[in-house]
Amino acid sequence: MLKTLSLLLLTTSCGLVNAQLPVGAQETAENAFTGDSPALSSPTLTTASRPVPEPLADDPFPVYVSYSGQAKDLLTPSPAGLESFDWTAQGETVPESAEPAPTEAAPDSAASPSKSKQGWYIALSGSFQNREQATEANPESEGNTFFVFDPGLNVNGAVGYRFDHFRVDAEFSFFNNGIASASANGLRQLGFAPAPAQGSVNLYAYMFNVYYDIPIDNSQWKPYLGFGLGFYQSQINGATASFFNIPELGVDIPAVNATSSNLPFAYQLRAGVGYGVTENLDLYLGYRYFHGEQLEFTSPGLGTFNPNGASVHNIELGIRAIL
Repeated sequence: MLKTLSLLLLTTSCGLVNAQLPVGAQETAENAFTGDSPALSSPTLTTASRPVPEPLADDPFPVYVSYSGQAKDLLTPSPAGLESFDWTAQGETVPESAEPAPTEAAPDSAASPSKSKQGWYIALSGSFQNREQATEANPESEGNTFFVFDPGLNVNGAVGYRFDHFRVDAEFSFFNNGIASASANGLRQLGFAPAPAQGSVNLYAYMFNVYYDIPIDNSQWKPYLGFGLGFYQSQINGATASFFNIPELGVDIPAVNATSSNLPFAYQLRAGVGYGVTENLDLYLGYRYFHGEQLEFTSPGLGTFNPNGASVHNIELGIRAIL
């Protein structure tokens, strides 16, 4: 029993490089090994890396470690001596040349920006939109001739190409708004306008757009900014108001149906966020501001009407698919 306890102390001590035992402890260990311990030319201590056999029945503190050599040599705090120890259990030796078990490499802490798949794509979107009042641009009307619109809808289709974090596309847009009220210069001064109105106005826009998708590290979310240039056209469908028919003034104007005779310049701004559903499919939600320059209309009932353009605010939802 004393051998076993002393050897346990010895095994613990050998794991500490350059640790100096007290003189009394060293002498005790030497006495524990004096007499019946076989003397070999070099000290060896070995242990196994796997579970050892069942302990001996008569030893309550079993330590399956074989020893050899002089205790005083083993207890000398020599790094070179410690490095030469050969640990085994029950005669099983671990080869000195054995490679340590491979460890799993730590993940790279530097996150890389998410990248969308590149290539041709198609995009479809729709929006709830609000068009600002369209007022006659001719100064003589003194701002008294205008259309006020109900909120409307917008549909867009685009074909484009994505490369790196940029996208370019060609887009067609359709806007529709009902006419809520209307006014005419002379009739407003007489108190007949503005008045409730019926009918609708369409816009057709042909735009070329450039987008930048803002990268976010390891994220499916893709904020974007966009800018577009192009041209557009407008169409008035069945516009009429109560002041179109005033018998006492001899006013009898038929409903107006007209298409603008010009294709004015237009531009638009976009900002929103997309979400990568799959590598090839994105959903996006954003704001769009569309503005077109002055339009020109001529019709039998309306005469000449040159509204100051079209300004539209949109909240759009869309889907984009890489081909």
